[in-house]
Amino acid sequence: MSKIIKTLDDYPIQIKKVIRWGDMDAFQHVNNTKYFDYFEDVRIAYIFEHNGLDNLMSLSVGPILKNISAKYIRPVTYPDNLILGSRVLNIKSDRFDMEYAAYSEQQKTITTTGFSTIVFFDYKTHEKSPIPEPYKQRLTDLQPSLFNS
Repeated sequence: MSKIIKTLDDYPIQIKKVIRWGDMDAFQHVNNTKYFDYFEDVRIAYIFEHNGLDNLMSLSVGPILKNISAKYIRPVTYPDNLILGSRVLNIKSDRFDMEYAAYSEQQKTITTTGFSTIVFFDYKTHEKSPIPEPYKQRLTDLQPSLFNS
C-alpha cells in the first residue's frame, strides 16, 4: 500500500479530534472501531473542502464508501488529541482511493493509518456513476501534484 509515514505533511486536510474517556475500551486504549468514526470525520472534511458536494445532489450523484481498513501501529489512551489527515492517493473514472493518518499529540507520532475506496453512485438509478467533472476538478485543485504527475 504505502510507505511508513511519520508526519501529516502530505495530507492536505487535517482536523483535530479530542480523545474522550468513552472512546477507550476495557483494555484502556482507544477502541479500534472508533478510528473508523475518526476517518469518517476527516473524509467528510476532505469531501466538503471547497464546497465539494455543491450541485452533486441536484445531479443525484454522490460519493459512497466502498471499503475501509485500518492499520493500528500504537495504542492511544485518554487523555490525548489526534490530528487526523486525509488525502487522495489515486483517481479513476468512477472512484478514488483515500489514505488516512492519525497523529497523537501526546506520542508525537502517527499511531494509526487507514485506506478506503470511495465510489460515485447515482441514487436515482442505483448504479455506479462517473465522477462529475466539477468534482474531479476540485480534487485536482486540492491536490495538484497528485494529478500533474
